[in-house]
Amino acid sequence: MTRNRIDVTAGLVFLGIGVLAGAHVLTALEIGTPGAMGPGFFPLTLCGLLVLFGLAIIAGGRLDELRQLAPINPRALVAIVAAPVVFGMTLRGLGFVPALVLSCGLSVTASRQIAPREGLCIVVAVTAFCVAVFHYGIGMAIPLLNPAFFG
Repeated sequence: MTRNRIDVTAGLVFLGIGVLAGAHVLTALEIGTPGAMGPGFFPLTLCGLLVLFGLAIIAGGRLDELRQLAPINPRALVAIVAAPVVFGMTLRGLGFVPALVLSCGLSVTASRQIAPREGLCIVVAVTAFCVAVFHYGIGMAIPLLNPAFFG
């Protein structure tokens, strides 16, 4: 069984970024509990998902010898990896909504098949859904807009 180098490399990139960003979140932000989430809870969850995603890609690279791979779009790889990092870096400074808009907007640029108007609709829909669920649904303690920046 041979490893697919592209999958393993992508998995290692996701794994490394997830571990580094998670370590930063653990040292810089208050995590809280699932009942009383702190500002670092959601970014840490995203880092954990990124690590799991990286591990799954590495495992898939070992098992998927017969599948032909399409070339990796470097823009998509950078956009998808950078989106949770941008979210984590802007959440405290700008607030929940601007962090969501920036990270979703960055994620939408990963696909060449999404037109700008469709991308804008996706950003608005995802932001509205996340605000409804996290702010109004579970009462997350992060302001929608940082009053120091937007006040």
